[in-house]
Amino acid sequence: MENSGVYHMLKFNKCDDLAMMYKLFERVPNGHLTIAECMSSYLREQGRALVTDNNDEGKNAISYIQVIREFHHFLNRELISYMNFCISNEN
Repeated sequence: MENSGVYHMLKFNKCDDLAMMYKLFERVPNGHLTIAECMSSYLREQGRALVTDNNDEGKNAISYIQVIREFHHFLNRELISYMNFCISNEN
């Protein structure tokens, strides 16, 4: 789903735009499910890329763990706050 708007918004940390899309997709049957599937696909792809890109012989364990921690912080800082914002603004 690389060509989806959700993919682009996640890639470039456009959480405000994601929140607007979430509100818009309330009106579409299974709209939130569509967004969730795109998010899941993006996150799985990013996780796989972290593992495969940092699995090279020249990488050490410390740099590998640092990359994983950065991704974890991205998830906590950006995506969790986005999801909390969307859920708290539901009517």
